[in-house]
Amino acid sequence: MNLGQDPSQHSLPFGRRMRWMLLAVSWFGASHASGAIVYSGARNILIPDNFDGVYLNVTSQQQSRSEFSGWDLNAFFGGLGIANSPAFQPVRVGTGSEDPITPIAIGAQIGSGLVYSSGYGGSGAEDDSGHIGSGALQFIEGQPSLIGFKVARDNAIFYGWMKVTLTRDGTLGVIHDWAYENSGAAIRAGASANLGAAPRVVPRDGNVVSSAASAGTAILLDSGAKFTFNETGPEANFSGNIMGGGELKISGGGGIRLSGNNEFNGVASIDEGSKLIISQKGNLGAAALELKSSAALVFESIAANNGGDNTYTNPITITSQTGILRNSGNGTVTLAGELSKNGSTLSLAGGAFEITGTISGSSANSDLLVDGATVTLSTANNYNGPTYIRNGGILKTNAAGALPSVSVRSALIMDDSGTGSSQLKMLVANQSILSLTGAASSSINLSEDSVSHTLTLGDSSVSSGALAGSSSVSSLLSGFNTLGLNRQDYSGVIAGSGGIIKDGGNRQVLLGSNSFTGSTVVSSGILQAAATGALGSTSSIQVNAGGMLVVSASDATNASASLTLNNASTRGLAFSGSVSSSFAALGLGSDSIIDLGDGSVNLHFATSSLVTWLNDSGLTIWNWSGSASGAGTDQVYFGNSTMGLSSSQLSHVSIYSDGGVTLAGQATMLSTAGTFFLDLRRLVHTLK
Repeated sequence: MNLGQDPSQHSLPFGRRMRWMLLAVSWFGASHASGAIVYSGARNILIPDNFDGVYLNVTSQQQSRSEFSGWDLNAFFGGLGIANSPAFQPVRVGTGSEDPITPIAIGAQIGSGLVYSSGYGGSGAEDDSGHIGSGALQFIEGQPSLIGFKVARDNAIFYGWMKVTLTRDGTLGVIHDWAYENSGAAIRAGASANLGAAPRVVPRDGNVVSSAASAGTAILLDSGAKFTFNETGPEANFSGNIMGGGELKISGGGGIRLSGNNEFNGVASIDEGSKLIISQKGNLGAAALELKSSAALVFESIAANNGGDNTYTNPITITSQTGILRNSGNGTVTLAGELSKNGSTLSLAGGAFEITGTISGSSANSDLLVDGATVTLSTANNYNGPTYIRNGGILKTNAAGALPSVSVRSALIMDDSGTGSSQLKMLVANQSILSLTGAASSSINLSEDSVSHTLTLGDSSVSSGALAGSSSVSSLLSGFNTLGLNRQDYSGVIAGSGGIIKDGGNRQVLLGSNSFTGSTVVSSGILQAAATGALGSTSSIQVNAGGMLVVSASDATNASASLTLNNASTRGLAFSGSVSSSFAALGLGSDSIIDLGDGSVNLHFATSSLVTWLNDSGLTIWNWSGSASGAGTDQVYFGNSTMGLSSSQLSHVSIYSDGGVTLAGQATMLSTAGTFFLDLRRLVHTLK
């Protein structure tokens, strides 16, 4: 079948197809300022692999897969066929309306001196030998190339170029972008702005190394070209325009400042130890950024540009070790493009950033470092590595999943080195992390936006089966260290009206005096209250099956917080060392165990007789060391009257002198001067 035929007139050649589809062309007036290059921006319009193709008007930028009045060109079958209206004339090998179009070299002048046709036209042939092929005047299939054209608008002629990737193998082609000079002057192929008097044009596969001083007034790169700014001395400045595709490299310890308004849409890479300095989004154009180890991208932002020129949509990739994004200005840099770091570290250093693009990294150790910066994460992320906050950094979570939690959770590490006072501020949504480590100088606010949020700590993929059995509390805690189950210590302060959840089979240790007022839930693993006030303001504590609350410091818990154990005959509350601890009423959701451990424990509950112990649940106490005088090694109190427990509750309390093997007896309440202590004949649960 002739690819130049109309689908309803298969016997007609390409030229007759165009005459058959004659239509009235409506002319779009040019409203641009005189003498300016009008650039489309990156469009990447796909060329379908069928006869309909895509219709395009280059001045209005209207596009459609259906024919519309005023179209300029129609590319179809991936670009094997290209039709044009009388208003749009591509550069051809001859003046015939069906002569093949021909590619234009990057930087070449497109003007009246080139070869055009008139009227409706097309390019494409039955034997596929038209404009796509290996000849000098043909487009190479699948390779970006430039079409030159002239377009008529309001009795004026404009000259322009269009970057395309054409195919003829049934795959989709692409119209990447285009530009035209609206004064009627000639335009250089590939130019999207003024190139000045001495532009540096780098053709395909060209490789130029230059300093900023000798680069010329502008740089125009063809696809596949490479231009390197090599600044071994002081920081340099390039104020010219950079256009085209290819690769732009920054190397040398001096680095370079780009101050032009660039339309470059290739890859800009910053070599190890070098830096690129910019002040507004136009300096980067549509470039994809790559940072190598210790490379820096420096934003000199100003507050007046917030929400505008401080917003960057460029994708940024850290290719090895640590890449640094530094904001040295007083504005907020918004990064809306994807940030990726596979096995490498993205460091946000200094100033303010808002991240609305996704931070990704599937390889392990794809770390995020907030280093003295104020960073707001406003979308869900999926990087596989820890999150560090150090040197007074502030991290604000402003969306569900801002700290990754879907496929993996990120360990949060605060003030591990350098100066302290780093902060996590939670807004909008709950967050989940793998573990929490931090120095005493760090802090977490669970309700930065005055709304209560929950921080979940732990690795939900790790089983907490290690809690089963009768191992001593001290050996159990030691085992968590040697098993490598990600035990972490946090010495900072957790504040706000939100709460925490401990899940996963690891151990989380709280070493600070915390002031959060929400609930504490231990769903699995170990939560260890290891300092005075560790759970000092929490409103309630619930320990579920597979979870354990370990108290290893006196006055670590809030005496006004109720405790509910729902442990299905496993230890829900355990003690390490000699401590005094107080709670409000004790509730049971199922049979549960309290392990008093090896030290001297003074455990106080408020009166619990009015609290329902569901399904007649039983309470078992392990490692009891009581005394007939009521002043034994271990003392457990419920309120301060005979109503501390009901008779039914008391009948469901069993006491063991070890880890559940040797039954010492059932608990009974005996009173001497208001103190309830154990009987010598039956080991008694001492109550006060």
